[in-house]
Amino acid sequence: VLMRTLLAIVFAAAAWAEEVHVTQDNWATVADSSDVWALEYYSKMCGSCKEFEPVWHALSEELSSKVRVARVSIDDRSGMKLAQEQGILNKGIPAVQIYHGSGNADLVMAGKIIPRHELKSKIDASLAANAPHPTTGLLQRRSEL
Repeated sequence: VLMRTLLAIVFAAAAWAEEVHVTQDNWATVADSSDVWALEYYSKMCGSCKEFEPVWHALSEELSSKVRVARVSIDDRSGMKLAQEQGILNKGIPAVQIYHGSGNADLVMAGKIIPRHELKSKIDASLAANAPHPTTGLLQRRSEL
């Protein structure tokens, strides 16, 4: 049991170490992508962000089969600029944004940590509201979260 636990910790740490970091400098990776992205905005100096980190880590593993997951650190100038352009700084961190491409994004959490199940529900609602129609391929009508 101890060996399985240690291996699980090692694999989880390895997956977390390979996380994608988005900044203003590589924003085109997200903006030009046809993929849906789940972006977490955070700061290493933010107590709430540190508290939210294990929740985001677990949720990002769950989401990785549906969306591309990345983090945006506002500790560096480029990440700060991106957060400013996306309107995150006005709302607060930690923040989670679902980016659907073409400037279409839903801010599902900002400035206040919400329970994981509530955040997951908001993310699922954002994904469903912006999913292509099964027969036409056109986007369905968006609803506000």
